[in-house]
Amino acid sequence: MDFSSYFAQIAVGVVGLTPLVPWRAVGRGYFVMMLAIALPLLAVAGWYRASGQEAGGAVLVLFGACGLLGLASLTCFLGGKGTPGWHLVRASALLGWIAIAADGVRAAGLASGPAAEPALLAANFVAGALLLGASLSAMLLGHWYLVVKDLPVEPLRALTLVFFAALGARLAATAAAFLLDPSGGSAVVDRSFLFVLVYGLFSLGTPIGMSWMVWGTVRIRSTQAATGILYGVVAFILMGEAAGRFVLIRTGFPL
Repeated sequence: MDFSSYFAQIAVGVVGLTPLVPWRAVGRGYFVMMLAIALPLLAVAGWYRASGQEAGGAVLVLFGACGLLGLASLTCFLGGKGTPGWHLVRASALLGWIAIAADGVRAAGLASGPAAEPALLAANFVAGALLLGASLSAMLLGHWYLVVKDLPVEPLRALTLVFFAALGARLAATAAAFLLDPSGGSAVVDRSFLFVLVYGLFSLGTPIGMSWMVWGTVRIRSTQAATGILYGVVAFILMGEAAGRFVLIRTGFPL
């Protein structure tokens, strides 16, 4: 295994949640920004994967198709064709989520131990991508309220609710790994304590603690305050998920 899954999960998380934001409300610029962030990350992930010894051809094809559809969508949005771009980005999002789940199944074949179950790794990867994508997308959408003054708060509320669901799913997947393989989990904590601590605090503990502040600001439509809090949440989750992926690569235990 390599670190390509981390970059792929950020990219798919960003593209995969764009269908929750109506393009006519935010304008084409928002989708151009999101695709301009996601596509280079997906290219980095593909380069890592293709240059490795265990490329996983079928999964690589899925990621490639997701990227090509995303590139076609970006071209449409840049060319002023919002409706075709909207349909293409939705198709790219669907393929991206399928690719992430398939990548989890592939990772299960490379890992070892009772927790290396295909269904658990697929859920783990999807939950990680949701967590990364929801926090980053919500933070960037918060900036868009300075660009589009009459933008309704519903898209930000929807992304916030997805963020909460992703936190729950990430916590459940982590707990399931320790329940399935308690001895392996104990060994991982002993072997990689610092990285497990960073993951626990930054991917789960701190974001859960800050989630009530995010929801409170969104609920009162204080989008600038929500954006500021989400800055911190994004920074924590990026570090936490990187630590979790490092533990998986190093030990085969799925955090």
